[in-house]
Amino acid sequence: MKLTPKLIVFILTFCLSISSVMTAYAGKDDHWPKVKGKIVGIDVPHSSVTIKNVSGHNMTFQIISESEIEKKGHGLLEWDSEITLSDLAVGQFVSVKYYGAGEDKVVRDMKVVLDSSKDSSTH
Repeated sequence: MKLTPKLIVFILTFCLSISSVMTAYAGKDDHWPKVKGKIVGIDVPHSSVTIKNVSGHNMTFQIISESEIEKKGHGLLEWDSEITLSDLAVGQFVSVKYYGAGEDKVVRDMKVVLDSSKDSSTH
């Protein structure tokens, strides 16, 4: 089979397009800062949660309507995206992706990865 210049250009363009889409998809969440830690405080009226990170530092985050909060479901890879700030409990271990710095950190995505709260039967 003889490859014509037009076919070669088409194949190269197609491969480069797929490559750039896959690179963008693979790295879409890589730029968000991440922190893991234990919830040590919840302020529902002010929509904030304080986490003690693995280094022992407290970090306070704002929860906004666009923030996604998920808790492990019953299946191996299931997450329940229906939980809210009021469903969180002190003692739960979470993984947080956020934006902002200093006092202006906002949760983008929070996942409860381990529920070791004192009263986890109600959550």
